[in-house]
Amino acid sequence: MAIKNLSDSVFDSAIYDGLGPQSGTPEALNEQKVNDILKQALTKAIMAKTADDANGIYDKMLNDMKSAGDEKVEAVYSSNYNARKDLWK
Repeated sequence: MAIKNLSDSVFDSAIYDGLGPQSGTPEALNEQKVNDILKQALTKAIMAKTADDANGIYDKMLNDMKSAGDEKVEAVYSSNYNARKDLWK
């Protein structure tokens, strides 16, 4: 249904491709840690017995992601996006 409804529209997502940290950099390691934390915590939160348990898991996930350097990774994405955006003007 989506293909049928969107067949005459075009959305170019190329500006968003490859914005992450380059492999082998400390930020790439931070990104891997953040992604690992996210995958594990979301699974636990989804399977939590109560909403309070899910909220606790989510809050811990955010703290763990911050400890793993999510702000450094976000800075790389923002910097790369801004540089790419200038190319697409």
